[in-house]
Amino acid sequence: MSRRILVVSSCTAKKADEGCPSPLSIEDFRDAAQLRDGEARLSGWRLRAVDMYTGPQHLHVRDGVDALRRRLGPGAVSLKIISAGYGLLDEDTPVVPYEVTFNTMSRSEARAWARHLRIPHDVRRACGGYDLVIFLLGSRYLDALDPPIATAPGQRLIFLAKPSDAPRLVGPGVTVVPAGKAETRYGAGLVALKGWMFRLFASAVARTGKALLEDVMRDDTPGAFLRALELGLDRE
Repeated sequence: MSRRILVVSSCTAKKADEGCPSPLSIEDFRDAAQLRDGEARLSGWRLRAVDMYTGPQHLHVRDGVDALRRRLGPGAVSLKIISAGYGLLDEDTPVVPYEVTFNTMSRSEARAWARHLRIPHDVRRACGGYDLVIFLLGSRYLDALDPPIATAPGQRLIFLAKPSDAPRLVGPGVTVVPAGKAETRYGAGLVALKGWMFRLFASAVARTGKALLEDVMRDDTPGAFLRALELGLDRE
């Protein structure tokens, strides 16, 4: 059975915008006309979303997605990025430099701004049609989702998250894989950890194929995913 996989990651503070004068701010995103003017001013800095972000988590995610596509086929895996400026982005969507993050907001502020950007709605709509959805989000970016998220029949949602975030994520068809301080034993610091864990998972699937993917699909616990990480470590 061919499985379709969606990876949902977050924007990063580090971007391919060194030397850019006056990146967009949250005030630009609050006003449509101001946003158009700002994007026109920064048009020379426009890049695809997948190329704009250069933080370590994103670079690991990109490597993992590439590994899965080489093994499973280019159409088997999609990547979407939650941006605190633009909302939910396809990887090929062009964006200009900006400085907005949910990490500087309170939980209530993050939820309100995410609703303005339609992130909860767009993420739920995006999940449709995918067998496996893997979320690589920190606490404030999880706030933006307004969890929990209901699953479709036969669908598996996997959240790599701090143990303290787990209670608000759980539900039928949902697996929460711990990604906190203890998991830095896999070889990455907290900033890059979720991306690195995903890259290890992707390396394991690239090595062993669809059987491992089916184990992850069937397992309500983190066990199958964690076993994949160990296989990935052997490959890296």
